Amino acid sequence: MLILQSFWTYNTDIWASLISLLGIGLSALGIYYSIKAFHEAELAKKEAELAKNAAYSAGVVVKTQEILMELQQILHECHFNEGIVYFEANNKLNIINSRVYTILGIYEKDEDEQMKKVIEIIKTNSEAIKSALENANPSAPASIVNNKKIDEKIKIHYIYNITAPHFTKLINNLSTLKGILNSKLIKNQTNGN
Repeated sequence: MLILQSFWTYNTDIWASLISLLGIGLSALGIYYSIKAFHEAELAKKEAELAKNAAYSAGVVVKTQEILMELQQILHECHFNEGIVYFEANNKLNIINSRVYTILGIYEKDEDEQMKKVIEIIKTNSEAIKSALENANPSAPASIVNNKKIDEKIKIHYIYNITAPHFTKLINNLSTLKGILNSKLIKNQTNGN
């Protein structure tokens, strides 16, 4: 027993070697767990990115659905009776324009050429309605509604008659915009699944 005890006591290089081997083993184990942690962090990062993209897509879908509902309400507002008077038509146009231009502002920088074209046409339609109404403004002395020689029956339907064709074009183009947005919504939902 004494020989064994003295062997271990006097051969410190064996102890040093064993401790070195133990250190190498612990270092290897540390490297293994570091690499494993790195891969898990990368996987978590990818999952977080996927979750972020899914949340963004869901947000786009919800916002597009809200805009489609808003467009449907605007389309309903574009219909009015034949006896509409200037002030009612002007107020209605201002409200419609406010809502339409809010929507157009969202999509104005859209890269889709069809979307850009429809936006410009809608703006042109809106300007045409505004211009037609300005010609019928009773505050303007040259307005046809102030002309005493024109029959009252004609004047009653005048606002409707001069704006209806423009409102019809606006309705058609807002419907086209609605179709484009529906198409984008379908693509977004298809790509998201």
